[in-house]
Amino acid sequence: MDPIEREAATLIIDTNAYLGSWAMRRLRYNTPAGLLELMDRAGITVACVSSASAVMYRNCHAGNEELLEALQGAEEAGLPVAERLIPFGVLNPAYAGWERDLRWCHEVLGARGLRLYPSYHRYRLGDPCCHELVEAATSLGMVLSVPQRMEDYRQRH
Repeated sequence: MDPIEREAATLIIDTNAYLGSWAMRRLRYNTPAGLLELMDRAGITVACVSSASAVMYRNCHAGNEELLEALQGAEEAGLPVAERLIPFGVLNPAYAGWERDLRWCHEVLGARGLRLYPSYHRYRLGDPCCHELVEAATSLGMVLSVPQRMEDYRQRH
């Protein structure tokens, strides 16, 4: 097997990675350096990464801005974030200005996809505003992810 085939055979992508803070519990490895360290230990090649904070913010776009700051800071520190961390924005189609935020995510953040949280941001996937966002994002070639839940409720007392 040549090196390219071997690389493709061992490519592991984490599609559920986050940076930042979560309101309900402390997240370990919530910085680019920490996440890259954890990925190395687990043998993960690349990760699709979003802001955990954005899920709980009223204006979730502030979390996208924090994600960009974290990724830029890590890049300046010499970490291989551009090669290993794929930004995914978090948007709320029911929030005014999502169109502007989508353009920013695509053009400034370099987001390859979006994560949508209807249960946290109080809309339904069938709502017209969500359909508009999905159409706009897919026209930009962005992937859409809809996590079922952020917490495992089985861990509660």
